[in-house]
Amino acid sequence: MSKKKETDLVKFKEDYQKLKLTFENFLVSMKTEIEKILSDSEINLAFPIQLRTKTWDSIIDKIDRVPISLKRITDMQDLCGMRIVLLFVRDADTVINRINEQLKITKLYDTGERLENNQFGYTSTHIIAEIPDEWLKVPSLSDFKNLKVEIQVRTISQHLWSEASNLLQYKKEQSVPNEVLRSVSRVSALLETVDLEFERVLDEREEYISEVKKSIKKIDDIELNVDLLEQILDDNLPIENKGTDESYAEMIKNLQLVNVSTKKALIDFIRRNKSHALEEEKISVEKHTENLKNNQPLAGTTKERILKGVFYKHIGFVRNMITNEAGKSWGKIKVK
Repeated sequence: MSKKKETDLVKFKEDYQKLKLTFENFLVSMKTEIEKILSDSEINLAFPIQLRTKTWDSIIDKIDRVPISLKRITDMQDLCGMRIVLLFVRDADTVINRINEQLKITKLYDTGERLENNQFGYTSTHIIAEIPDEWLKVPSLSDFKNLKVEIQVRTISQHLWSEASNLLQYKKEQSVPNEVLRSVSRVSALLETVDLEFERVLDEREEYISEVKKSIKKIDDIELNVDLLEQILDDNLPIENKGTDESYAEMIKNLQLVNVSTKKALIDFIRRNKSHALEEEKISVEKHTENLKNNQPLAGTTKERILKGVFYKHIGFVRNMITNEAGKSWGKIKVK
């Protein structure tokens, strides 16, 4: 190792140790911004965003392996890392586009572009991003100038392949023993097929929902399913009350307890009980608004929903209606 390189490494290590807490704070701030972007776009993750700051040993290893030129430690583009694991392939473009709109992107590439048609391997999109210049005017963000984060965007199938191939060290075909190469290639293809089949499911679901909307007034005896239940509740209850985590599958079971299992039966059920449920909604909003004014804790709701003037989600309305419909026999019915 040259004298200059040794001197640089000593300086890099000193800077790394001084800035390590700043790197970690930078990642937390970026995570908050990305979570807001995902929430606004109604993107569901396979699991929470993962963060990591590169260890000094990993930095040394990379410098030894990869011919990179660094003037300062913060020039390393993957010093700070964030991983976004999605359920569905179609969400990737939305996430990438929204990040591109909000952050300062310095590099974007798809690892799949390195693969030939007959090669196996996982693909994911890597984004190198910085905080936009205007954000740096905010005092809490001003220390993050020139810091970069590598954001990996992948599906859960791509993530499974990545983690398994890393553990086995089967990242490239030449690393795999011939005796297991066929099986490894088959696993890679199967995981890619999972993503493709999920896309097929989503396409068919969208087509079904579209058909339901067209024919919902024509078919009275159609059996309830989660998509039909959602559509009927959207059409018959205040849309502003709808939550992002409505438990439609569980509610179908509960509706069966009051002999509601078809479209017509559900609509009739809502008509019989809607005025009562709306009155209960009004009382609950008034009660919790008063609790907010008096700094008292809220139960079964959030501050944001009460300020919006809503209490029950759609499923909450249905639970209230089941309670009202059951009347004196309520004690025999258990609603989840």
